[in-house]
Amino acid sequence: MERAEAKTRFDKADRLFCHGRFEDALIELDAIEIHYPDNHRILNAQARTLDRLRQYDRALAVCDRLLNEFQYEKIRTLRENIAHSLKSLPPPLPAGKPEANKASDNSDW
Repeated sequence: MERAEAKTRFDKADRLFCHGRFEDALIELDAIEIHYPDNHRILNAQARTLDRLRQYDRALAVCDRLLNEFQYEKIRTLRENIAHSLKSLPPPLPAGKPEANKASDNSDW
């Protein structure tokens, strides 16, 4: 991908993000990141988009990469907010037989 195309797609991703079309923005950002994996602006935009999509694990990984590889301190606040969101999520349901959690069809209303 040429630099001009990457810039056009990045601008498109920004517009999509601003209009709340986070999935579409992420598609554009992921396509650019394949060709420019070490661009902190793309990674920053990915992290923010992933946060909006509540894909917290992937967002944290991108934040950590920005901090560790690029010393990009501006992402630290977002990372802390994501970590806080993860702590406030309810725990997953315990694994078990699906039948055990199923309501009986024989109950009267």
